[in-house]
Amino acid sequence: MASPEIEFYAVKPVQPGEMPRPADYGGYFDQAKRNEAPKFRRQAIEALEYMGIVTEFSHHEGSPGQQEIDLRHTDALTMADNIVTFRYVVKTVAEINGVHATFMPKPFANLEGSAMHTHFSLSLPGPGGDAVSALDPHALALHMADGARRTLLSGVTTVRCVADKGGA
Repeated sequence: MASPEIEFYAVKPVQPGEMPRPADYGGYFDQAKRNEAPKFRRQAIEALEYMGIVTEFSHHEGSPGQQEIDLRHTDALTMADNIVTFRYVVKTVAEINGVHATFMPKPFANLEGSAMHTHFSLSLPGPGGDAVSALDPHALALHMADGARRTLLSGVTTVRCVADKGGA
């Protein structure tokens, strides 16, 4: 089972050559009515849930324009499909609201980076099956390290983020 916490930035539209700017100036867990972010997240959640993608939580992250929506746990294959759909839905809802949603790991040099923290629950078939205790811990660690390596090297923006020593 997988349950991701997906972070992204909402930015104002820009003209060619302009630097992007956050769409709001809310702070961590900011739900202020003066801020458009709660309305935007609510619309995105309603669209996701209409499509059968269940969410658990949403809130404003620490940096201006930075948002987080958490999805309810489901099997890994279904979650992979849900994440692809999530990105499309969030970008579409952002466009309807006159902003742009970006999932780049660090779109602003001076602000926090965005990530997708994912919680995994491993279990074997049958009642009370605990996959973690049934696996060789060394093999599991090597497998997870290989997955992290592949993820780290999966994109130009990720490599640039690491090369610039800007955390995601």
